[in-house]
Amino acid sequence: MFNNNETSTQKMLTQSKAAIKRIREEIERQYKEWEAGSGEDYERVEELKGRINLLEAEVSQMKNINEELKGALQNQKKCTCLTGIENTALKKHSSEIQNIAKHQVEELLEHLKKAQTRILELEELLNEAKQPKSNAELKDVDAACDIESEDLQRLKKENEVLKQQLQDIPRTSSAIDQDLLNEIQRLKNEKASLESDKLKLEKENENLKTKSQFTKTGSRQSSIQLSAEQGERVKELDNLRQSLEEQIALLKNENESLRNEIENLKNTLKEGSEDQLKASIELLKNENQDLKKSLEDMEKLKKQLAECLDKETELASKAVSSEGNLKKENDELANENAELKAKLQQMQMQEKQLKEELEKELENRTKEKADDSMQDELKNRLQELEKQNKQINEQLENNLKEKSQSAATEESLKKENDEMKSKLQDLDKLNKENSDLKNKLKELENLVQDKSHTASAEESLNKEIEDLKNKLQDLEKSKKELLDTLDKHKNENTDLKGKLQQMENLKEELSKCLDNEKKSKTQISVSEDALKKQNLELKNKLQDIENLKKDLAECLDKGKKGDTTAVSELNKKIEEMEAMKKDLALCLDSEKKSKSELLASEEALKKQNAELKNKLGEIEKLKKELAECLDNEKKGKSEAAATDNALQKQNAELKKKLEDMEKIKKELAECLENEKKAETQAPDDTLEKEITELKKKLDDLEKLKKELAECQERERKARGDADDALKNLEICNNNNAALKKEVESLSSQLAEYLKQGDGDEPGLALDDFDVPNKTKSENEQLRSENEEAKKLAEEVRQLKEQLAQCLEGQSPDDAQASRERGDADLDEMKIEFRSAPMDLEDSDDVTKEELLAEIRRLLKEIEDQKAEYQKTIKMQKEQYDREVKNLKNTNRVSIEKLQNQHDDQVQELESQHDLDVKHLKKELRRSQMSMEKLAAAKNRLSAQTFCVCSEMPKIVPIITTLAADIGIPQKESPYDRPGRWPKPKGTQDNLLNQILFKAIQNGMESLSMDELKMIYADLVKAIAKLKGKVIPSKMKSTTVEDPMTLMEKIEELEHNLHHKQRGANQKVVTLYAAIRAVEKKISDMKNVLEKEKLHNADLKSKITSMERESQILQVERDLMKQQASFQEHQIAKLQTHYESSRMRIKDLETDLTRKKVKKAPGKCSFCNENKEAYDKRFSTSSKKRSTSSPPTSFSGKSPYSVPQIDLPSPSDKKDKTKRTKKGT
Repeated sequence: MFNNNETSTQKMLTQSKAAIKRIREEIERQYKEWEAGSGEDYERVEELKGRINLLEAEVSQMKNINEELKGALQNQKKCTCLTGIENTALKKHSSEIQNIAKHQVEELLEHLKKAQTRILELEELLNEAKQPKSNAELKDVDAACDIESEDLQRLKKENEVLKQQLQDIPRTSSAIDQDLLNEIQRLKNEKASLESDKLKLEKENENLKTKSQFTKTGSRQSSIQLSAEQGERVKELDNLRQSLEEQIALLKNENESLRNEIENLKNTLKEGSEDQLKASIELLKNENQDLKKSLEDMEKLKKQLAECLDKETELASKAVSSEGNLKKENDELANENAELKAKLQQMQMQEKQLKEELEKELENRTKEKADDSMQDELKNRLQELEKQNKQINEQLENNLKEKSQSAATEESLKKENDEMKSKLQDLDKLNKENSDLKNKLKELENLVQDKSHTASAEESLNKEIEDLKNKLQDLEKSKKELLDTLDKHKNENTDLKGKLQQMENLKEELSKCLDNEKKSKTQISVSEDALKKQNLELKNKLQDIENLKKDLAECLDKGKKGDTTAVSELNKKIEEMEAMKKDLALCLDSEKKSKSELLASEEALKKQNAELKNKLGEIEKLKKELAECLDNEKKGKSEAAATDNALQKQNAELKKKLEDMEKIKKELAECLENEKKAETQAPDDTLEKEITELKKKLDDLEKLKKELAECQERERKARGDADDALKNLEICNNNNAALKKEVESLSSQLAEYLKQGDGDEPGLALDDFDVPNKTKSENEQLRSENEEAKKLAEEVRQLKEQLAQCLEGQSPDDAQASRERGDADLDEMKIEFRSAPMDLEDSDDVTKEELLAEIRRLLKEIEDQKAEYQKTIKMQKEQYDREVKNLKNTNRVSIEKLQNQHDDQVQELESQHDLDVKHLKKELRRSQMSMEKLAAAKNRLSAQTFCVCSEMPKIVPIITTLAADIGIPQKESPYDRPGRWPKPKGTQDNLLNQILFKAIQNGMESLSMDELKMIYADLVKAIAKLKGKVIPSKMKSTTVEDPMTLMEKIEELEHNLHHKQRGANQKVVTLYAAIRAVEKKISDMKNVLEKEKLHNADLKSKITSMERESQILQVERDLMKQQASFQEHQIAKLQTHYESSRMRIKDLETDLTRKKVKKAPGKCSFCNENKEAYDKRFSTSSKKRSTSSPPTSFSGKSPYSVPQIDLPSPSDKKDKTKRTKKGT
């Protein structure tokens, strides 16, 4: 049994080793191919990697572009948000400042009224005090003075409060000034950015100038016009500068006048008069009103500044953006114009409201005012404000009108920026002067405090008046400066917009001019070459004719003299001349026709080329987008199909595995039942290990089920992705249709534009394109040449007639000789004609000949191109068919090889696995049976040894028996039972099932060649059904007539080629994925083999341990036999000793009996008879014992100790006799 098991395990090991070697060899071969880089798969993978890298680069470029666009959009959004936030903050700030200023002015007015009333009371008291009074009255006056002193103290306190409030007002104004300075700094930064944009524009202008140098007179005229317009705008800017300088001078004069007024006020403060106080109070009122107006103007200016800043930011972003956004910018400018108009209307409404409020206040205040001069001043100021507002409105309207017309130069922009910088410096100087004036005012306040209490109020009021005047002046200056900056910024914005538009228009015109010039140059060069060649040919022909004329004249002279040979030569030459004439006429007719056709075709082609180039550019873009969409969809479809096929295969494999696992489950259940029965008798560690392994397999089954569910979910996702891709395709198709419509509309617009602007474009010279006039002149020249040819034909006819008259009297022999000489002379003339150089006489003739030659050359080139296109199309078709066939063949061969290898490996591994499982099951059963037998044998041996030790004479030799003798039933496995499996039916449909059943039951080796062929044929059919669905490519024969149709069809063929190549690449990718899957399966099979190796090694170790145990058991059995034989030998020795002792006893008894007999003779006969019967019985018992246990010679002691048996004492004879009876 053990030898059979060993042989089976050795066979399994050899088979597994051979399979592993094969797999290793194949894997090593594949690795070598990969390392060497020589296989087809390696080359395809490298190609695919290159394409993937290119696609990744393109995708990265597109991503970068998208990110840049997103960043630009985000920046625009941020700018709009920031401008909105700033506008809201400024509005809130302006409203708060207005409210604060109103409250402060109202409080000041109340305090001033109280002060006026108090001053009147004090004046009355002073007048009363000047009059002489009595003592009582003096006392009353003293008391009143005390009261008045208290009132003065109270008034001082109130004045101090007023001073603090007035000090708070400059603080607010200083805060406003700081805000304005911050805004001015921000304007500076934006100007710097605009300067950078200007530099960019300068570079672009330089590039355009270099391009414009190559253009013709039309572009020069346009540049002259532009320069004239720029000069006019420069003059306008100079006028604006002069006006600004005048305003600055006026402001400086006003500052000087204000300084003089301050000095006068200082002098008046020293004198201190009550009349001045009243005037100052009234001035304060008026100045407060002016302050209100100036604050309102400042708020308006702030709003306008914010709007200008917003516009400048928008312009900066638009200047950076591409030319395609110009239309959007124009729309935005129109919207901005509408907004500005709306804002102007709002400003006008606000101004009207302010005017009404001011008029109301003036009416209320006129009652209190005493001087008419202040009212006049107020009215004048109101009129000035109205004029300024009108001027602002007019400037804004002019700016809106000039947006579409103004185009300032770069130098003017630089100068304006310099002026802005100088003005900002002037503003800084003015701020410094304001700070100096404030310091002076503080010194004046200190001086006023030193004066008397009566003059303190007046001085404080004067100081306040001065402060307010200074503030008014500063505010007016800042207002003017801000207005100037607003105007400048608006002008700059309009100039920049106009420049951008003009630059873009110039770019478009220059590009159009360059394209048209290139086309015209190429066409003119082609036509000139053709005309030159034609003129050369015609000149050559005319010279030939003239030479022939001379020859004919000479021949006629000779014929008149009587030379017959010359006459024959002249006849031949006349015939050749006629042939040449016919050829010339035909050529001229054909050339005229071709020329007229070419002119018509050239004009048509020019228009078509201009339109088709634009269309081709747009179509190429659309094609790229469509190709990308189609590629993505095809990839999605191919991936979905590949996943579907892979999932179907996985499902089929998993189903098979599930069926196998169900069978294994049944077998495991039966094995578990047997094991449970065996565990009750003898538990073993091996069964527990196998149970754990089976549990692992069940876990693997559950994992496979999970993977199946995941695969199904992936299928669903892939289908959903495919549906999404189809939807995207529909969207792309709709977009493409819309784009095509747009392209058609643009092409129609372009055609209309070209029709309208054929003779009105400034960048083109019409003299260069007067091709019809040139053709007319050429036709006239050709007609004159035809007339000359007709005259020559008439002269030739006359010469023929003269020759006929000369040849009437000659013989035929002489005529033949003359003809031969004429032929020889003609040949020599032709050679000389070909070798002689031709000079050009007239330039017009040269151009005609060259044009005709060029026309012929073009026709030949068209025919050659047609032939080349047809050849290339045929070659591409053949190459494509060959590549497709090669790919199909290679794919089929590789697939068949892989499938055969996979099937062989799977069959070998399955057969080996089944055999291993069967052998292991058999060995398990045998080991279980042997273990059970050994356990039973051990139990019996222990019982038998006990019996031997307890009862010596009744010892039975120990004999080992099989499990069948013990009574353990041997159960055959239900798997190997002959009648378990149902026999398949013998129909033709189930032949393959029968063959597979036979292979499963007995292995692949049991199948015959016919059966293997049947299996192979069915496999091939299944593979053909799965992977043989190839759509044959049907190529139609193309008959091309026009070059445009040829180009379109070539593009279609190229597109189809790309499409099919992509399909082939996708198939290669699927094959590569299939190869990877096969490699994964091979690796999985390797892992399975390694696991089985480990399992086999464990089984081998178990078998070796079982063999060792069986050997130990055999040794123990031998030892037991030796012990039994030794014990039997000792028992035999004891029996012999016992018999010898008994014989001695008998001898002694006989001696005793004899002695007794001698003493008693009567009794001796009876005793002898008893002795003889006893001896017979003893001899028979001893003989039986000797037959049952034959004596064996055993020399030497055994290594095992044997228990010593004491000899029976003579007192125990009765017991011994009983035992011997029982034993017998």
